[in-house]
Amino acid sequence: MWPVRKRSLASERTHTRCTRQTSVVPKAGYTSHLDVKCMPNTRTEIIEKVVTWASNSSDDAPYIFWLNAMAGEGKTSIATTVAHMLHENGILGGSFFFSQDQGRIHIVNVFSTLIAYLANYRLEFQQFVAEYLKSRILDIKDSATVQFDLFETLFVKSDIITSNKPVIFVLDGLDECQEYPDQQTLLQYLVKISNQSPKCRFFLTSRPEAKIQSILNQAEPLQPVKLSDFARNAGNTTERDLEIYIDTKLKEIATQYKDLLPPLSDWPGPERKQKLLDQACGLFIWASTAIKFINVGDPEIKLDILLSSPLSSNSLIDIYKKVMNNAYPDEKTLTPEIINILGAILLLQEPLSAASTGMLLHIQARNNQSMTQTVSLALGRLRSVLEIPSTEGHTIHICHLTFAEFLTNQEQCPQYCYIDKEVHHFNLAENCLKVMEELLHYNICELR
Repeated sequence: MWPVRKRSLASERTHTRCTRQTSVVPKAGYTSHLDVKCMPNTRTEIIEKVVTWASNSSDDAPYIFWLNAMAGEGKTSIATTVAHMLHENGILGGSFFFSQDQGRIHIVNVFSTLIAYLANYRLEFQQFVAEYLKSRILDIKDSATVQFDLFETLFVKSDIITSNKPVIFVLDGLDECQEYPDQQTLLQYLVKISNQSPKCRFFLTSRPEAKIQSILNQAEPLQPVKLSDFARNAGNTTERDLEIYIDTKLKEIATQYKDLLPPLSDWPGPERKQKLLDQACGLFIWASTAIKFINVGDPEIKLDILLSSPLSSNSLIDIYKKVMNNAYPDEKTLTPEIINILGAILLLQEPLSAASTGMLLHIQARNNQSMTQTVSLALGRLRSVLEIPSTEGHTIHICHLTFAEFLTNQEQCPQYCYIDKEVHHFNLAENCLKVMEELLHYNICELR
């Protein structure tokens, strides 16, 4: 493992310079996603395959490993687990997890975030970065091209890397990169680096989009793996792993609600467990949403709601409809205020806290409540699909991009909870102008 060495005063100053001039995106690294790591004894085959690839020091090994899967199949959990294991093995160079709902959608700070992680673990990299920045007038955080130039210099044009071990970078959710030109630019950078430097390798995850594949095919060599095909060829491991996940989580719920649930030693019983597994249709995000749904309120009632309808051809849409119908049975309970809050959460480029969202939308705080409490209580019934922090200052965001896609798809979403992007973008713009009109004034920074 690369040791975190004790820094001298000089190296502390160097580290400060690197940090100041290399803009690091908050919560982009794998350590901010450890809560979604794969459960023990699940996804073992695919994780072993990736780690074996990453540990192969031969120059003939593929330089890019592309794991592609449909929404909800567990790509981020696998990427988090792999990144953690590579860090433990001392070969992780850095990680970046794209996320539309959390505002990590731009490429401009991807390489600077990776460089900052690398410099934090190797002082020689830190010194190299600091010396490079001294010779550049343009601040590195102003340009993705400048960042890439440093990255390329580090791995291709310098002899600073002397170890035979490869350096692995993990990038998750490439399909959530903001715009195709940005996504194309990033992928072309990755292919160029990997083709020039066998020591620099990338583990990438995304949905199986043709435009991503067309660029990655230029990498020589490339190892593409479709998760569903791999799991099926390995003996239908997805069903086994889902069964472990559902069984473990239901046992936790049974322990938590032991005074409320029927006295069954194996609640809710093998038949209903199997029905849940069947409903999941191989999607971990369905199972995760279902468990969160069951765990809020009376588990027996919530479980009956989930199992009340026959198997759907699209289980994810079906469970989102049940979550919305259970939380807001009709248009009277789903008020325009709540719809506006949901629209803001889905469409804001940068996520806001509950209090800031309420202030932006000009929501009136309820009696004896803070703005955070008012907004959080309005969304309280949606905790199975929203991350609603209990403390001030933390942002609200959706648990998975598929929920946003559901709410903004008029063909899938019930009309009363449909989020019209055009309408809500206009509302946000109008509210932004109102805030500016109310708060902007001469010498706002009080410089005189």
